[in-house]
Amino acid sequence: MGKEKQLETAEKLIADGKFDKALKIYNKQVAAHPEDMRLKLKLGDLFVRRKEVAQAIATYQEVASSYVSDRFHLKAIAIYKKILNLNPTLIETNENLGDLYREVGLQKDALGQYFIVADHYEQIHDTEKVLDVRMKIVDCDPSAVTSRIRLAEIFQKEGKVEDALREYEHAADDLKSQNDQEGLLEVYERIRYHKPDDLSLAVTLCRLYISRGDVNKAEKQLDSLSPQTKGQTEIKELYIDVYLRLEQRENARRLMQELFESYCEQRQSDAAMRIYGLAREEFEDDEEYIHEFDEVRTRFGITASTPAPAAPVSPVLVPITDEYLEKTTMVRLDDLPPVPESSPQPDERMHPEDLEKTTMVRLSDFPPLDEPSPESPMSPPKESGGIDLDKTVMVKADDLAPPTAPTPKSTTPEKFSGDEATDKLPEDISKKPQKSEELDETVMVDLNEFEEYLKKNKTKT
Repeated sequence: MGKEKQLETAEKLIADGKFDKALKIYNKQVAAHPEDMRLKLKLGDLFVRRKEVAQAIATYQEVASSYVSDRFHLKAIAIYKKILNLNPTLIETNENLGDLYREVGLQKDALGQYFIVADHYEQIHDTEKVLDVRMKIVDCDPSAVTSRIRLAEIFQKEGKVEDALREYEHAADDLKSQNDQEGLLEVYERIRYHKPDDLSLAVTLCRLYISRGDVNKAEKQLDSLSPQTKGQTEIKELYIDVYLRLEQRENARRLMQELFESYCEQRQSDAAMRIYGLAREEFEDDEEYIHEFDEVRTRFGITASTPAPAAPVSPVLVPITDEYLEKTTMVRLDDLPPVPESSPQPDERMHPEDLEKTTMVRLSDFPPLDEPSPESPMSPPKESGGIDLDKTVMVKADDLAPPTAPTPKSTTPEKFSGDEATDKLPEDISKKPQKSEELDETVMVDLNEFEEYLKKNKTKT
């Protein structure tokens, strides 16, 4: 009878409850086909039906090992779970299952198995195996600070200081990123036990205590330093801060003066002036004490840093809006004689390209019109507050003073409509083409106000 027929017969026997006969068939087939893991798995299941747990576990172990060797990890996981259902206390199997979980990326499941194993080895005080499993736990979850600290403690207990410090420092980095100051303080204290004169660590630890308001602990940490470390300027500054917070002002006074002179000797001006400012702030009423600081400053030539000069402020140019330009016209200054003798003549409307040669000035820069000056009162000033684009200015007609004597009637039309076609200007103005150099001698006035101005001042052309 062939293999398949034999297996069918064995299954019928198992269904009928005839386990002994079925067992003989399976043993015969396993001996004939030792590489067939399906047969061994069926044999293990039959041992379970016969309540032969030890034989079942042994058979399953053989199958699981074969699957692991062939890298059938998921099949091996299923077999190990079968084994642990029969006996959950099998530590080696728990660890093997944890290794497989980690291999396939099931980190949480792996951690569950590893914790079972670690607890077992800790109970029997097998430190070497505890370390092995604890390192696996940290590898599974590097951000688990508690697990890392536990591993560091075991290293420390075993005298492996370098390994312990490595894990403590990793834990400190994680706690710092989590802003866990309480946990960070605890870890720093453990590190400092092995690095009592680490300046950076001492400073960091003291500042943490000060930030939490535990100044007394900060002072104890400073007091525990070696004399050489206490002589560091950074430690002295911390001592000053602690003394002031604890109202030990005499100690603070003494140390301030000592540190200030040290900074001056080393020509560290900024640091010296920082201490000087603190001394003035804390002991401003003690003139004699501050005078001693000043004497030291003078002796070493220490002065406060000179601030850089402020950047000059650029002038602000006021833009001319289109709305305002609609009410303006352009005339030549040459056509505007002094007011008592003649009146100015309007010229053509201003074009956009002409705006580039105009600017705006303050009327206060002009001399009073009732007091004649060598220059025409309508002429622009020599300086216009830093805003001088060319030689043009903008003024209003009503700012011009009225004439002191009657003048002959002007040939200028009485009204200006604002239309170039209807506004008839004198021949010498309206028909005369404007050159770029002439624009430099022009002024802008309000058209309506200029018309009113001409009405009041009947002058000659």
